[in-house]
Amino acid sequence: PMRKGVHGPVRKRILIGSKPGYHPPYKGQRRMKMVRGDTISEDIAQVNLKIVKKGAKEIFEG
Repeated sequence: PMRKGVHGPVRKRILIGSKPGYHPPYKGQRRMKMVRGDTISEDIAQVNLKIVKKGAKEIFEG
């Protein structure tokens, strides 16, 4: 998962204890997890998003 606070398009192994990326079964439990940085790069396969405002250009042409 992409995580805010890990800067750049890198993958890092960090100790996390909350969302996103880890849902601990017990309060206070933490775990080392591999997460991706907060920048979208060519390595990202899928981006889920929601369009909230229509602009001047069409999003999909065809």
